[in-house]
Amino acid sequence: MWAGLLSCTAETEGLQDLQVPVPVPPQSDADPSDGWMAAPGEGTAFIVSDLVIAGRDEGFDLDGNCATDGTGCVDNGLWILGPLANDQIRQGLLGGESLLLVELVGYKGAAAGDDSALTVKFYPAKDADDPFFPANNFKVPAGQASCCEFLVSPSGLFGAPPQALARLPARAEGMTIRSTESVSLPIVSTVDPDPIAATLERATVEISIDPATNQLRGRLGVAVPASALAKFSNPYCKTVGPRCPVAVVSSLLDLLVMLKGPRPDVDLDGDGLECILDTDGDAVIDRCCEGTTDGGCREGSCLGEVIEPGASAGCVASPRVADGYSITIGFAAVPATIVGVAP
Repeated sequence: MWAGLLSCTAETEGLQDLQVPVPVPPQSDADPSDGWMAAPGEGTAFIVSDLVIAGRDEGFDLDGNCATDGTGCVDNGLWILGPLANDQIRQGLLGGESLLLVELVGYKGAAAGDDSALTVKFYPAKDADDPFFPANNFKVPAGQASCCEFLVSPSGLFGAPPQALARLPARAEGMTIRSTESVSLPIVSTVDPDPIAATLERATVEISIDPATNQLRGRLGVAVPASALAKFSNPYCKTVGPRCPVAVVSSLLDLLVMLKGPRPDVDLDGDGLECILDTDGDAVIDRCCEGTTDGGCREGSCLGEVIEPGASAGCVASPRVADGYSITIGFAAVPATIVGVAP
């Protein structure tokens, strides 16, 4: 699932017909060294060699509601999908079907001291080898002289000249890079049969650079709106199993409501957390309601205060259902070369 949110596993024919949300720069572009408007390939590129949904105790404070007494807390409500999805994500990376580039633009290296302006960019990628040769995606194989060359997938770009859809303003402190503010990340996924455009909210990144190997290790935290999760099909309940009491064609949001209960964990519109309900137990959402201040749902008066009745594609698509689910993605990446943009 998650690999599909940031990477591409199918051809991108027809993407030009999508109404992809265009990101608004969260800071001024007065300093040209920050790389915000740089073309793909102008920075230092890395290919993600490991990608996982992090455990429940790893993440960021995405909603600003964590404790201020030093104990701290993290937002990573979708950690529960890790045991389901991480093996699939790993196989997509190793097989070369799901590839993701990280580019640091404007980073001057630890020798330059703290750098107040740089940009972290993410691109879905395609193997530049023809024919396709995944064995050299992350290292130089025996008998070979080079590795790690990739094309940026058009699904990760917008505008003319093309810019990265997924980019974050950041600051370097020696060999550590942290985003300077949380931003929205528009993405296009081609994992499902039809391309899906979505926007991930409150994106925050932290990256460390190993000076010995020049490899990256990082974490990316985002809030995925419930409406976005409702667009992705649920691949885990096609047959009855421990997590799926009924076999059903449903969405990832339907699965989460079944696994986690009716409430998202990040209030994205500031009006309290909504309730997303499966009232008849068929593993498909059928009602969206207001929540209560004590963490419950107004189930007793839901019919009078229902936001919008209907199936998952109905009530969750209402603009009044704006809240989301937090997730933290852990990743490692090795040096790579961007050689162009895929046709």
